[in-house]
Amino acid sequence: MLNAQPEPLQLFLLQTCVLSRLSGSLCDAVTGRQDSTEWLELVERSGFFLEALDSTGAWYRYHALFADVMRVEAARRLRDEVLRGLSARASRWYEDHAMPVEAIEAALSAQEIERAACLIERLNERAYFSEYHTMRRWLEQLPEPVLRAHPMLCFLFALARFFSEDTKGSFWRIEPVENLLQMAEKGWRKQEDLSLVGILYAFRATFTIVHGFVAPAVIYARQALQLLPPYEHSDRQPGEWTEWRCGCLIALGMEAMQAGSFGIAHQHLLEAYILSLNNEDRVFTRVIGRLLADVCIELGELHQAASYYQQMLAEVPWPDERGEGIFRVQSACGLIRLSYEWNQLDQAEQQAREVSSYRYRGDFPYGEEDSRMKVELLRLLLLHVRGEMAEVQAALSALFVRLQATPHTLPLIPDALLWQARLQISDGDLVAAERTLGMLARSEKELSPLQQQTLCLLQVRLHLAQGEAEAALPLLEQLLASAQQRKHIIRVLEIQALIALAYAALKQGHEARQQLYEVLLQARSEGFLRLFLDEGELLAALLRSLLPSLTEKPLRAFAQRILHAFTTSFPTSAASRNGEASLLLEPLSAQEQRVLTLLVAGRSNPEIAETLIVSVNTVKGHVKNLYRKLNVTNRIEAAEAARRFQLA
Repeated sequence: MLNAQPEPLQLFLLQTCVLSRLSGSLCDAVTGRQDSTEWLELVERSGFFLEALDSTGAWYRYHALFADVMRVEAARRLRDEVLRGLSARASRWYEDHAMPVEAIEAALSAQEIERAACLIERLNERAYFSEYHTMRRWLEQLPEPVLRAHPMLCFLFALARFFSEDTKGSFWRIEPVENLLQMAEKGWRKQEDLSLVGILYAFRATFTIVHGFVAPAVIYARQALQLLPPYEHSDRQPGEWTEWRCGCLIALGMEAMQAGSFGIAHQHLLEAYILSLNNEDRVFTRVIGRLLADVCIELGELHQAASYYQQMLAEVPWPDERGEGIFRVQSACGLIRLSYEWNQLDQAEQQAREVSSYRYRGDFPYGEEDSRMKVELLRLLLLHVRGEMAEVQAALSALFVRLQATPHTLPLIPDALLWQARLQISDGDLVAAERTLGMLARSEKELSPLQQQTLCLLQVRLHLAQGEAEAALPLLEQLLASAQQRKHIIRVLEIQALIALAYAALKQGHEARQQLYEVLLQARSEGFLRLFLDEGELLAALLRSLLPSLTEKPLRAFAQRILHAFTTSFPTSAASRNGEASLLLEPLSAQEQRVLTLLVAGRSNPEIAETLIVSVNTVKGHVKNLYRKLNVTNRIEAAEAARRFQLA
């Protein structure tokens, strides 16, 4: 077909087959003709597999197979330098007509490497180009000397490789592109462009923290924040500047969380959260929002934490369509923890079942294992509250086997051991608890500061459980001062409750009640319940002794609510299962016990008065006291409570 055409038409076809799209003006620039529009119309009428791309006839393209065959023929008939010249002229036409991607492709075909490099840099300056596979293909064609002369291209090449790699087993790893990052940094430092060095360090910080490597990420983040310009002085794209700064603030926030400094963590993360709201892509917002919620729990701001978690769940698609389900699971874990603290145990169990059924896509390996463990520990906590000790022990053993199976899950073992030690102390298995804490103490240097603080508190709990309150008290005072300084409020409340129990064990009732009063004051507004319930009957007895002195109605109602929860929540020990009567708001007097027995038998007030030889008004007073102590409002509820507590 080609040979049958006039030679001028053959030449036109061979010269223009290098173009992915054709227009009269473009073909004029490439061929040097002035009548390409007429030739294109002729080619279309001749049936040379040319089709119009719009209704005006301004743009055409050859069928892909026909173009491939023509390019082979052009390579055979025309010299290489001629073909490169055609591509070079096309590239300049594309550049003049604001078609940068096509200009780059043509410049590379023309082997105008330096010009292609400059075009790629200009493209990056004008807009954020996120087609990483295309960018990688371009930059792989540039020799190393050209890359070294253009540090921005080294950085773009690192990004392109980073985001286009096959991530199986090597999700977003910095190491494979470190040589390119070093070339970029060396070039920028030579050019004294330190703001770009700041972006490079922010990149390192962001994608080091993804893998849970907090310490190196923080080093990069601090270096980046020293070099990044303020927002109003940044000549980078605002969205890109926001992302890099957010990544640095996340690293600093997580460092503070690991140190137990939750006031500082909240400061960094809140700044990052506000910044992230300026971006259309809300991935950073979801990451930071979940971290902020975790921090709010530690600050004792339970309702604010719930608000963040609910917002994250509303924004993350379900089922997971973008590989972001890990954020949903992490938020769900936080809500389970809140449900547990508010003693909404049925709701917590339902939430745990739902999140346990989720199947991860594996996009966030480190976070995935961490979340799996949190879900499992929360599930076991609920089983423990129900008294399912054997199942908890079996599941814990299986969990430790799984965590020891791969290197990247080994760092999660200390948290599981700390959790196990707390349960062992709660169950009275002090020998096992001492053994677990000993294992942790031997590797204390490998623990984060927060883990070390938790270990110290568990060791103090062990002292208390062993009857060594006098030794525990000064240690608790030290831990309290440290937690208050770091604004670890949930830990402050826990320590104050333990101080109250230590004073009670030392028969210092006034000091014990004063400490417990302080805890009630701080815990009431956020509705803490398991904080008290998990300390068991000793705290219930102390709270009962404090109750008569509580004159503020809201605080008294809160104390009564806690004591009532002691009577209705799942049993936490054999002692509680066998001693429900001891969990009354206040113990019954002998006469009140007699009145309750007759009331349950269905006697009226006059009949009770006649039997006990007292006035009806006296009986009414006893009944009023019974209603208050049983936390009921009528005879039916009183009879039910009496049967539950085995009082009648």
